[in-house]
Amino acid sequence: MPHFDADHDLRPHTPSLDTYLRRQAFLNAVGSTYAPLPGTFPTQVQSPSVWTGEDIDLEKLTYVLSANDLQEIREALEAFKRTAAAKHEISSDTFKLPVLSRTLRKIAHEVNSGTGIGIVSGMEPDEYTVEDSIIIHAGISAHVAPLRGCQSGSNDQIFHICNREYMAVTDLRSNSTASALPFHTDDTDILAFYALETSSSGGEMLWASQTQVYNELATDRPEVLGTLAKADWPLQTAADPPAYIEMPIMYNDSKGPYIWLAHGNLTGNARSPRDTRLPPISYEQADALDAVHFAAVKHAVAVAPQKGNFYFVNNFSVFHSRTAYHDDAEETDAHPRGRRRHLLRLWIRDPLHGRDMQGRLAERWAHVFDKESANAGRWLLDREMDPTVISQKLYAREYPADTFNSCQNG
Repeated sequence: MPHFDADHDLRPHTPSLDTYLRRQAFLNAVGSTYAPLPGTFPTQVQSPSVWTGEDIDLEKLTYVLSANDLQEIREALEAFKRTAAAKHEISSDTFKLPVLSRTLRKIAHEVNSGTGIGIVSGMEPDEYTVEDSIIIHAGISAHVAPLRGCQSGSNDQIFHICNREYMAVTDLRSNSTASALPFHTDDTDILAFYALETSSSGGEMLWASQTQVYNELATDRPEVLGTLAKADWPLQTAADPPAYIEMPIMYNDSKGPYIWLAHGNLTGNARSPRDTRLPPISYEQADALDAVHFAAVKHAVAVAPQKGNFYFVNNFSVFHSRTAYHDDAEETDAHPRGRRRHLLRLWIRDPLHGRDMQGRLAERWAHVFDKESANAGRWLLDREMDPTVISQKLYAREYPADTFNSCQNG
């Protein structure tokens, strides 16, 4: 009979196809029982959000900014700066785009009710300071969704995604490394990225349709969906000493099922292992995470970030991950800051088109999109950011002890 070492297999849990297949054989051999899929969930989903990497046409989902658009953006930036308003006041009213806003509303519809993806191409970030680029990103994004979310316990409104492994921080969060990331979701309705610079190699964004993954698993492995919907997933909270809560990671609302795929506080990672005083996920749960991951791998589309592009991704229509990458500090005319990957990320939401957040997720979303927290939020301008954002231990300390987030341990 196949055998597994629980500590090796589950702490931390890194997707491995060989391990996945051997674990399946083990679970079949011991006659493991799974929770059935609740009757409130559909057997299949029919939606524009169902697509595969082979059939999605990203070119059709990309809008190329015209010279008039670029001028409108520049004028909006200068007009906002003349008001001397604080950055939390950036909105579609204070960053006016009279013509471009019509296109951005169409992109918002595609992101909320279509494929879940929208791309805007053609900015020249080297023509602007990082601070101006942040204002532009927030201004354009405000026309896609009006609410911005807090991305840390310190209420950071903007996050700089780049490699910080050269810094003296031993417990870097995964998004501050150049390592590959498994498929996951964040704590937002829409992810808004702006590529200020790209890496010299690697760093592709991988996107996969959640509903395509759901439909395939509903047909081939419905027991996996039952496991995802069962309220016994041991999510680590921010408490010290460590504590956990139990909750499901798959939900259903009027728009269909969605999965909150929070690897970090379920399994930990190499730099921030899950505390051994907490229970590990079960073999069935590890199997479910792998089933989702490898179905996403099968149907994913790879997107090499292009300098000057904005990417809007529906967090509950699309799983996302990243390949490992390598930076090059050499400065050239085309890359005056070197080929050092640098993406700006916002969490945004349109309450009129967002998902129905349930249970403890509703509490989490209420914290992320709390207006008072956003108004008092930080806007860090340096790509190195602050230790309270990039160190896992310091990051966790900023949250109340009984709360949790998808970035815990990650």
